[in-house]
Amino acid sequence: MSGAVIEPDVAGVRRAVIAHLKPPHMTADIWLIALAITTGTNLIDFATKPQPGEMSGAFIAAAAIRVIAVFWLAYAVIRRIAGVRRPFAPGAPLARYLGVTILLAIGFGLFSALGTIATGKDAAIADIWLAHMITTAIWYAFTIAILAWQAALAIGDAGFPLRHIFARQQGRLVPLWLAYAALVLPFAAVHFALTLVAVKIALPARALAALSLVDGAVSAVQLAIGCALGVVAWKIALPLREGAASR
Repeated sequence: MSGAVIEPDVAGVRRAVIAHLKPPHMTADIWLIALAITTGTNLIDFATKPQPGEMSGAFIAAAAIRVIAVFWLAYAVIRRIAGVRRPFAPGAPLARYLGVTILLAIGFGLFSALGTIATGKDAAIADIWLAHMITTAIWYAFTIAILAWQAALAIGDAGFPLRHIFARQQGRLVPLWLAYAALVLPFAAVHFALTLVAVKIALPARALAALSLVDGAVSAVQLAIGCALGVVAWKIALPLREGAASR
């Protein structure tokens, strides 16, 4: 699929994303690393979870470790799917990718807070979940064009300045978002539901450990699909940059 033309419609994007989740793009070792990182950071988070209304230094440190580890993993997965050698290698591409991705995560956190405000702090878990998923879908509707740029930053492709990315993807953003809604959003929904259960309900340690394993698997798949979608968006935009009808 990597050398084939990707049709910029929903079916074409979906086929391309699924193809990029298989060898030689995603190999067993990368899947295992992704699962280990998502599960391990879950265990650390749940082990340091403070009591309701409290905050601890250990939990803040665990959250920081999770952010860096998961975003570095996403960087590596994008590079591996795109065929870049030494996918975990640090350097300028990693710094640029982390900077942009952290800023976007902050923006998403602020935007999703609107859903929390709308439901109220004492809302039922189901209402919190629904509000979060609505804000997530809206956020990605507005930021879907940046996926290709993020992938380019991770890959080290300097030919994707942000000021041109929207023009290059004109007419292709709706299929990308619909593919996101079909492939990524369901896993995001399960992940957030599991997170709410872990945060809002007092569970014994054994149940939290089991939950972290399940959520780790869900998170690994969600991350891999999102990274594959970014690479596919980047590949779709390449012919537009090069002035060709296809690549």
